[in-house]
Amino acid sequence: MPSATSASDTRDHPLFGLATNGRGFLFMQLMPGQTPKYALSRRFSMDNPEHELYAVLGILKRIGATLLP
Repeated sequence: MPSATSASDTRDHPLFGLATNGRGFLFMQLMPGQTPKYALSRRFSMDNPEHELYAVLGILKRIGATLLP
């Protein structure tokens, strides 16, 4: 059974987010600390001729590998 994570356990680890409208995707990363820093990815779109779904899935896979031991 997973254990609860306290706020102090997550202060030194990056936080990830994903915003989507179903056709476009934007990834976010927050690095907590004394002065929090954040980063935004470029917008990935299903409207592009390359259909960037595979790129989005690859990013999700890398984030998952980072979060899971």
